[in-house]
Amino acid sequence: ARVYIGSFWDQPYQNDDNRKLFEAEEEDLFRDIQSVPRGSIVRKLNDLVKRCRLAKTHAYIMSHIKTELPMFGKEAKMKQIIANMPKIFEQIERERGIPAGDFPNVAEFQESLRGFDVSKLPKLNQTMIDSLDKMIGSELPKLMAQVPQDQDLAHEDYMVNVRKREGGALFDKNLTPFGEGATMDILNSPLPMREYEFEFEKL
Repeated sequence: ARVYIGSFWDQPYQNDDNRKLFEAEEEDLFRDIQSVPRGSIVRKLNDLVKRCRLAKTHAYIMSHIKTELPMFGKEAKMKQIIANMPKIFEQIERERGIPAGDFPNVAEFQESLRGFDVSKLPKLNQTMIDSLDKMIGSELPKLMAQVPQDQDLAHEDYMVNVRKREGGALFDKNLTPFGEGATMDILNSPLPMREYEFEFEKL
């Protein structure tokens, strides 16, 4: 965890010896705060990509199992398929070009198949698979390109307006409800966050 060193109050610095350090630390803090929404978006997009790839792999596995089942003697064949699942994973990985990391845990998958009627599943819809590939390979990268990069956050346009001040980081009393003239009533009053509500709802 990062520890930020600064003077976070509404009074002038009592000692200027550490002014540059405090100001640099405060700017780092505000920059990191601004990176929080970006980090949240990137995590959500990465999670979506992961889910899409897992869904695609799962669809190929179930389609393969379904085509292996005979008209009669399904129960005995299913036991054989479950026991041979590691080799089936390797076959699908080789034929479909799917990374090994996109496959589920073999033991857990084998356990989930016991007692499950694969024959009731619909046939593999290749059109949906193609649409999924398009989204992973084209649409999601376009969304990712719209997210500010780390180097952009260092640009002044993305920086919070940190004033070069005579006092602490929150010297301007308009920047905080705890400045000059504040009373204990602030504890019973809602903070003025309404103007930022929409931005946070989008996350």
